[in-house]
Amino acid sequence: MRAVWSGHLVVSLVAVPVRLYAAVSRAGRVELHLLHRGCGERIHYQPVCPVHGPVERSELVRGYEYEPGRHVVLDDEALASIRLRTTRVLEVEGFVAAGSIDEVYHETPYYLMPDGPVAATAYAVLREALARTRSEALGRVTFGGHEHTVLVGPHGRGLRVLTLRPHQAVVAEETVFAELPEARVDPEALRLAERLVSERRTTPDPSRFRDRYEEALLELVQARLAGRAPEAQPESETARVVDFLEALKRSLEGGERPRKRAPAPSLAGRGATATARRRRGGRQRGA
Repeated sequence: MRAVWSGHLVVSLVAVPVRLYAAVSRAGRVELHLLHRGCGERIHYQPVCPVHGPVERSELVRGYEYEPGRHVVLDDEALASIRLRTTRVLEVEGFVAAGSIDEVYHETPYYLMPDGPVAATAYAVLREALARTRSEALGRVTFGGHEHTVLVGPHGRGLRVLTLRPHQAVVAEETVFAELPEARVDPEALRLAERLVSERRTTPDPSRFRDRYEEALLELVQARLAGRAPEAQPESETARVVDFLEALKRSLEGGERPRKRAPAPSLAGRGATATARRRRGGRQRGA
């Protein structure tokens, strides 16, 4: 796997060579393309200047609009001149208690690895220190055209880096929750709700974190290629109980048990499926 960034993890006077890897991947996701309805060929886009018409991508530069219709031009050379210390250093600024930063700030996870056998010893010491003190390191690092505030914490046998959203990107909860009406909490309803939560408590299983819409989409694609109707998707049935207290009582009596989940459609052979789709394109269009 290719590292997205490499440099040094710096804690005070300690510098550990490290590499950063993506912890999530879009590989295997179902992607839909835009096609021309008439011939089935994939649509391509070309940059167009309102003055000169179609232009080549080599003629494009970036710019910042400081007034409507007026821009400061920033070419690649100008952008490359921005060199922060954190371009090559993941600089730890302090330590916080694990779980102390609101999850609304959490953005993208990465894995951090030592870069070489010599770095592995210092890496292991830092990971163990964070685990034993139940702490996370708060720092900064620059990659992907942005400087990120990050949390570094133990994860399995290694370290996890979590990028944090900038404060200005997070909507203040008061702007939404201020509209919450005042509501009296009925003691009997609260007792039943707490019992329902307790009885339905379960152990999370990440293998069941699935996108069932994408599974249904893949089934639709496979059905089209095979010339058959797609399998019917079961619709959820919600009990129509107007009274909240009565709904809680029925739930505790077993009125709405979780449905047994069907196995996910096999994602194997997508390459072959795509090839078959192209070969049968003329025959399948209009199906």
